Order: sequence, then structure tokens, then C-alpha cells
Amino acid sequence: MNGCDDLVSYKDSFSLFDENGIYEIAAQSVIGDRQEQQDCFGYDIKGDEGITVVCDGMGGHEGGRLASTKSVQMLLDMYNQNYPCLDYHKLLTESAYDIDEMISMLKKDNGEKMMAGSTLSAVIIKNKKINWLSVGDSRIYLFRNDDMKLLTRDHNYKLELEEKIKNGKIDQEYYDSEISKGASLVSFMGAGRLPYIDCNEQACDLQSEDRILITSDGLYKTLNENSIKTLLSNFTNIRQAASAIESKANRTSRNAKAMRDNTTFVIIRIK
Repeated sequence: MNGCDDLVSYKDSFSLFDENGIYEIAAQSVIGDRQEQQDCFGYDIKGDEGITVVCDGMGGHEGGRLASTKSVQMLLDMYNQNYPCLDYHKLLTESAYDIDEMISMLKKDNGEKMMAGSTLSAVIIKNKKINWLSVGDSRIYLFRNDDMKLLTRDHNYKLELEEKIKNGKIDQEYYDSEISKGASLVSFMGAGRLPYIDCNEQACDLQSEDRILITSDGLYKTLNENSIKTLLSNFTNIRQAASAIESKANRTSRNAKAMRDNTTFVIIRIK
């Protein structure tokens, strides 16, 4: 199942629920106040495993949407071509580099380079073990026993500056002069290189009632982590949790009179 497949028609805003014998999944997506939905979501569930992908596109008109759509489609295709797979770490990392190259070569109708890009966050769950991949600033959280842990890093200029100051390559004065640009992404699909890519080498064990949250930045830039954690604690039913999180994000944005960004998030509950 792929939320951006031409054979499946989803509006720019949608909700979805599905499950297999190992876990259940609830997805929510809204276009917000943008003219175009550049987030893309896709998943494929099999008997004892499955893959879930969230991408957030960047670029001019239709460029971001195309980049995120193709990123999701390509990763799902590579997953299915290699199913069943014994090494999902290898599959995810090799797929990331292939997708980056493919997106970097996208061209406009006139032959010019499209200059489009996309974040990518994905998880593969098999027999209550998880492999995950992240490039960009779409995030993956693990919620367990009322505690929420961020598994990924935001691959932005702030991260680059922090690593440089830690290694003595820049001083505090330079850091302070540049940190205002910190949110700019430095690693994403379509850059033609991936200076940062996060993927766990060994599959991590999951427990019953664990929940995994995969989200584009539209959610966590509207709701802080404590608000999200509270709602996950209050609703064990993930369909209700997803609805409550979206309602809270919408109210928060409206009360702040802020423009609502594209927002897509997925909650996975381990049975």
C-alpha cells in the first residue's frame, strides 16, 4: 500500500488505519495552509513485518511533491524487490544513496535541473524488531512506558556547527554568528551527496505496547514534545491518539494565528 501510488487516490488531507499480526498503524496527513501537499506517506504490511515511510518534499512548484513521492515509491519498490531480506540495515542505507542520486537527477520539462529535495524517515518492523532510517529532519520517536525518546537527529546546519565546535574547527564567536541559519538542511534526498544518514546497524527489540511515531516537521514545529507525549499517554487507541494529536496541533496553530505547514505523522503500536 502506498499513499502516493497513482492507483490509490488520497486527498491532500487523509487518515488511515491498518494492521497485521505484529502491529497496527494509524496515519494522519493535512495540507494545512499551504497551496500544495509536499509530504508523502507510504507503507506496506506483510504477515509478520512491514515498512512505513514519511517524506517531506522541498523545492519549487511540484518539485517537492515529486521528490517526496518518488522517494517513497522507490524505497517501497526496493523493499519489495528484496523481500524477504536478511539485512535491512544494508537495504535501507543502500536505498538511501540510490534515492538521493535519483532525486538529484530530476529535471524540468525544459531539461533544466529541478533542484528538488526531500527528507526521508522510514522504519521496518519484523518480529517485534525495528530497523530505521533517517535523512533530513523528519523524525522518529519511540514511546515506551510513558517516556518518549527521539531516535533520530535533525540533519541541519545546527548539527554541522555543533560538530565543528566540538572538534575545534570553529570557535564560539563563529558559532554564534551562524546559528541563526541552523534550521537549514545540509543532508536530504536530492542533494547529490549524503553527509549525514542515520540508520541503526542492529535491529532493536520492541515490546508490546511500544509506539513508534514517524513525523514530518509540520507536527513537532507546531506541538512541543511534551504535548505529543501527553496525548500518547492519554490514548492507548492509536486512532484516537492520532485524531487527538491532529486536533491539538490545529488548535495550537489557529490560536497562535500561525500558518499551518504540511503535516504528516504515523503512529505504530506493537501488539
